[in-house]
Amino acid sequence: MKAKPVIVREVPERFTGEEAHRFFEAVEPFLQGVRPQVVLDFSRVSDLDSIGVETMLRCMKEVMKQNGELKLAAIPHRTGLILELMGADHLFEIYASRSEAVQSFHHFANYLPQYLVAASEVGGD
Repeated sequence: MKAKPVIVREVPERFTGEEAHRFFEAVEPFLQGVRPQVVLDFSRVSDLDSIGVETMLRCMKEVMKQNGELKLAAIPHRTGLILELMGADHLFEIYASRSEAVQSFHHFANYLPQYLVAASEVGGD
């Protein structure tokens, strides 16, 4: 079984106001596929406001409509504090790096077939 590609998009340095709206317009087509697997890389973000957080939630909403997953990666300390203050940090799976976030999709895919085989052996007498 071939692994589904993970879409990674870098969030702009200023994830505020109009910049956040432009980001959503650019990334929206990638959120529309069948069961999209999306990572938003925050490594360059130095400025985040409520519109940026709202945009993140819009991205998540679009991905969830397609039964997909959205994960965040490489969130700088200051940006993480803003997410925490806005109460949005617990709404997302957050990984220390882009590679860890991408790998998290593949880890589950590799685990699932083994689980199904083990489950079928338990009841297969």
